[in-house]
Amino acid sequence: MRFLITRPQADAERLAEQLRALGHEALISPLMKVVCRQTQAEGGAGEPDAPDAPDMIDGTIITSRNALFCLQQAGTLAGGRSAIAALPLFAVGEASAALALELGFRQVLQGPGNAEQLLETIREYFSSRAPQEQPLRLYHPGGVKKAFDMQPGLAQMNIGLVRRLVYETPEADSFTPQARAALLAGDLRGVILLSPRSARIFQSLLEKDAAFKRAPPITALCLSQKVADSLEASGGFVKKVSAQPNMPAMLRLIRDISS
Repeated sequence: MRFLITRPQADAERLAEQLRALGHEALISPLMKVVCRQTQAEGGAGEPDAPDAPDMIDGTIITSRNALFCLQQAGTLAGGRSAIAALPLFAVGEASAALALELGFRQVLQGPGNAEQLLETIREYFSSRAPQEQPLRLYHPGGVKKAFDMQPGLAQMNIGLVRRLVYETPEADSFTPQARAALLAGDLRGVILLSPRSARIFQSLLEKDAAFKRAPPITALCLSQKVADSLEASGGFVKKVSAQPNMPAMLRLIRDISS
């Protein structure tokens, strides 16, 4: 069976390997491209960058593997800056946690799969520690676009957030020719959508191409209900939602609909 993967290229290739191991064919048509950028404070403020001053923070939050890739590319995780690797790192899910360990972080706490639920992982960790004399601060390298704002939830725990923008994700303006042909022919078992933003981009690309008005219904494999809700009902999608917002559950969904 053929599936369309819409993740950025590097992540899409890893997922394609997993699908091929299950006996499926994978097409890749990234809906976004990851572009690393010079680290700066959100809003352009000129505060000292947290990795340059690890004594100013109490841990790191990672809600996307892209942030780790870009920190590695910038050299932030090497040499004298590697002191942040000794601090706790709160990873949104399994893939981010595995990459953090690979890059040398020594205390990685894995969340259940999305940023909102990661707040509870952070709460549990610090509630089990002795009270701090100084307010806690966590470093959060991320993208220009954010699906969930962690700052209000952290503020309720009296934890400050040092957010830095380390990458951006410009949107694709078209599908690849192979993906377009497969979508028009109905030659796909499903399209894998892992974020509300990717779902919205996917639908916008369909809507701006008149040929898709005559295309067969598309089965959208959604990582969460929020992703599914981002697809408008008028699109005529057949929506399948992963039982949990993580890749192991998504792969189980793919196995289930393929059996």
